[in-house]
Amino acid sequence: MASHPLPQFLTSNPSTPSAVASVLDSLASPNVGSQLTEFVDKHDTFRFYPFSDRVEILREARSQSPQEEQPVRSIIACLDGRLPERGLTPLFDLGLYYQVLSEARKQYESLLDPDAWAIGDVLLYGETVTSTQTMLEKNPAFLSKLIPPFVSLATQQLTGRGRGTNVWYSPSGCLQFSLHLRVPLSEFPANKLVFIQYLFALAVSEACREDSVLGVHAGQVKLKWPNDLYAFIGDEKKKIGGILVNTSFMDGKVDIVIGCGLNVLNPPPLGSLSQLSPGQNLSMERIAALIMARFKPFWELFVQERGSFEPFNKLYLDSNQVITLTTTNPPKTVRIVGITPDHGLLRTVPTEKEGGGGFVDIQPDLNSFDFVQDMSHHQASGQPQDDLAAYFKNSVSTVHLYADNFEHDVVKPAFASSHMFFKERPITATFVAIFSLLSFLPVLSFVSVQRSYSTLYASYIFESGTSLFVAVAVVTFALLAMVLACGLALIAFLSFLLFALFVNFFTALFITGLVTFAYLLLRLAMLVREQGSAGVSHWVAEIQDFLLHSPSVNRAYAALQSRSPMHGSDSETIVAQATPASTIAYVKDEK
Repeated sequence: MASHPLPQFLTSNPSTPSAVASVLDSLASPNVGSQLTEFVDKHDTFRFYPFSDRVEILREARSQSPQEEQPVRSIIACLDGRLPERGLTPLFDLGLYYQVLSEARKQYESLLDPDAWAIGDVLLYGETVTSTQTMLEKNPAFLSKLIPPFVSLATQQLTGRGRGTNVWYSPSGCLQFSLHLRVPLSEFPANKLVFIQYLFALAVSEACREDSVLGVHAGQVKLKWPNDLYAFIGDEKKKIGGILVNTSFMDGKVDIVIGCGLNVLNPPPLGSLSQLSPGQNLSMERIAALIMARFKPFWELFVQERGSFEPFNKLYLDSNQVITLTTTNPPKTVRIVGITPDHGLLRTVPTEKEGGGGFVDIQPDLNSFDFVQDMSHHQASGQPQDDLAAYFKNSVSTVHLYADNFEHDVVKPAFASSHMFFKERPITATFVAIFSLLSFLPVLSFVSVQRSYSTLYASYIFESGTSLFVAVAVVTFALLAMVLACGLALIAFLSFLLFALFVNFFTALFITGLVTFAYLLLRLAMLVREQGSAGVSHWVAEIQDFLLHSPSVNRAYAALQSRSPMHGSDSETIVAQATPASTIAYVKDEK
């Protein structure tokens, strides 16, 4: 296999031949007579080529030497349900994949529109890529414009990702892909997103247990909570797969990217499905198609139930399993009864020999919790223990748990909303931020003056040797004067407040203009340095988008464009402005 990224094929199920065109339309409106399609995002530049150039583009890419940076991702668009020849994708048979996918779906009832494409129908395949997960996660403009569901699959990843900072090793024989989904937050609670990793791990496990995959050996594949898979191979227990889920919030919706790595054909010492059932004719294409087909009804039911995991508890867990909590003193045994419906913790109850009791919700230790290993290390709730060290350890785990939940349910959505507001109205957002900061100054000044006055008055009364009689008289007079002066004080306070707001408004307006002007000058210098004189025109286009970018302006412009026909010769390239961080130039595929 190549040691550097190769072009990818954007394909669709032959039963949905218009899907690829719809994906391209979502990235940019088609313009007649162009010769190149390009989408520039923060992390990558996507360059689309017509199907007719597939052989030349792939041959040229294979002959190139590896480069330290691969700034351009080459994608060959396979319109109208066409698929590349088998010789162009020798390590993955796209025709077989779509055939198995269509056959496997027949046994599952669909809850969606039969005319819409389903999970697995649109596949971006590359023999060698950097990372399927990074391609989607690190390019927010590209991700937000894609029409889900969308699958990116690769035979080899050069920089595959695992959970946290882990790197996913990409050996030969490993099935690896990323699946993009999207749900509206108005119909799907954000705190239910945690269950997606469980749901997809369950779908992968169920696909592996199909008769055409492992058959009688299906029981040797087990789940490892929350999102790993392992297998019993001989006397050893080896990890064969893992799930990674990333989410991003924008425009009232959440984009979900599910990354999956599964060892299918790996030789020892790595564990793989082929070692469990040597007689079965396993293939990457069949396993990938079965996973997509199995996950489709799971996902449809999950969304229909607004993120409830209750319908899947019995499939996911062995509710009769007994585990031991080692953080208690003495350790106690509990029985698994399910998963908490709010934050996806493992719910257990003490066994009869422990005297019963209420729920004990536990969280996994480090990376995962082993369903067949009879112990767990982190208790998220339960009674305080006699062992002070164990009690504080449990308390710390609980605090970390609620902090993580608060970050996931409150902090991240709040930051996402703020980021979306700043992206749509950068100048207004800057003004609001500066005005809010300046508004604290009058309050702090007023508090400081009142505190100083109170301290001085108290010092005069109680430290100057004044008699008690004089002090009482002064206090009485002060109370009467306070009633009479209440109106004047209120007027003075309101006058001070209005004056402060007036000053803050114009100060914030001035600072916002200054910051905007400085940013535009800095941006001009950067563009001229990178692109030379061409950077000036790019800068002017950015200014127009920066100053006029708003939903109402975009709608008005779109309506105006729909009433004004475009004219262009065959040699013209029409460039359309996309988001502030991306520029698109669309090219029609020429056969």
